[in-house]
Amino acid sequence: MRKPTTTKIFILGAGASRASDSSMPVMRDFFQGLESCGDQFKVLSEFLKTHFEFVPGLPAMPNIETVFCYLENRLEAIGHDSEKYAVLLQVRAQLTNFISRRLRYGEERSKLPQLQRLVEVANHRSFVTFNWDVLLEEALEPHGSYYFARQHFVLSGGRGWELGEDVTKGFLLKLHGSINWYTCLQPNCPNRGRTLRHGNASYEPTRWDIDDLGRGCDVCGQDLERALVPPIAGKRGRMPVGVLRQWTLAREALEKADEWVIIGYSMPQLDMEAESLFRACRKSSTGETPSVLIVDLDPEPVRDRFHTFLGASAEIKTMRSLDEYLEAEEGRAQQ
Repeated sequence: MRKPTTTKIFILGAGASRASDSSMPVMRDFFQGLESCGDQFKVLSEFLKTHFEFVPGLPAMPNIETVFCYLENRLEAIGHDSEKYAVLLQVRAQLTNFISRRLRYGEERSKLPQLQRLVEVANHRSFVTFNWDVLLEEALEPHGSYYFARQHFVLSGGRGWELGEDVTKGFLLKLHGSINWYTCLQPNCPNRGRTLRHGNASYEPTRWDIDDLGRGCDVCGQDLERALVPPIAGKRGRMPVGVLRQWTLAREALEKADEWVIIGYSMPQLDMEAESLFRACRKSSTGETPSVLIVDLDPEPVRDRFHTFLGASAEIKTMRSLDEYLEAEEGRAQQ
């Protein structure tokens, strides 16, 4: 790969995965197949039936983000010593395990080369992603030592600038966590909130062949849980520490960038934390508003959302497919 010549950041949402046909399942269809899993997700099924009138097999299924947000808010409202809190922790563990199962086994890798092409086009620039899946990690594997060593460093306690490098290059920042990151959620555990990455050696690529952790917290002994964050307002205080560092570095990277390439991210109104991030970065470190390119099947609503906080005069261009963007960039590189 060539070294970057412009200060560009890539921002990915669920639509970026869909663009490669290796997709995060449609949000409203996410719980399809839950009933076929037997008792493995029994507590989760009962929770969905009680709070969302979930009936397996019917078209009207609850949206995964709505369910996750509702669950997190319930956990926040109930005291840690309550029996209900313990049950809700069970629900959360089963929900995050189902998310992991659904994202992996729902993937079609026949067109994964699109994401690999995106990695080549990115040319070592940093990625900010709101996705839980590990499709991008798979595409990054050929360059794993460049990206994954930095990710391990950040999750284990380091911060980007301690590497002595520009955070707009070589970082994979997952703002909603990842299905291969784990944390302890026990209220009184000193290890609570610490983020662990499966495949702890800094040179290892991420692993996505694990269904269950098979290990407990090395402090309290309780089961670890996947470090996933739903798109809810005011979530910063609930984030595992390693995930929170992702947001700190993302802000620095976005502030330094003069161009944002936003692929498949719809900027949902529910995600006020993300909106606050983009608002805070609407002026780059040079004092200029970054130019924005939105790549989305339906880009106009996303463009309008970004105009509301970047300003009406912000330069926001649109494309309707990842293929269109890749072909344009690959053609430019050959000139």
